[in-house]
Amino acid sequence: MKFDGDNYRSYKVSSLIKKELGQIFITLQNDLLKKIIIKDVEMSRDLSQAKIFFDFFCEGLHKDSQQKIFKEQLDNNLKIIRKKIASNLSLKKTPKLKFIYDNSEHKANRIEDLINESLHSK
Repeated sequence: MKFDGDNYRSYKVSSLIKKELGQIFITLQNDLLKKIIIKDVEMSRDLSQAKIFFDFFCEGLHKDSQQKIFKEQLDNNLKIIRKKIASNLSLKKTPKLKFIYDNSEHKANRIEDLINESLHSK
């Protein structure tokens, strides 16, 4: 989340949640969740909801087919993750979490490939 003067609290809470998620994924007994990278956290104005944009390390596997598996693992562990955030952060109310796969890097690579293809075909 980008910081501007109007939403300092949202910026601060999103930064705390992003950092805490990294720690939580390391401590969970799920090897799949240890491969997740949190790209960004966007908080609602009232801090009741957090959109968490994620990506993951994937060796030798097709990312598009694997993103559903990672999303399912996150959703299956949602209560545990939210409970750990609640116990480790001093927030009035723990926000509802929504995990969203961030495929912007994949799209950027695809665009770059298309540009290179068109330059080399001329």
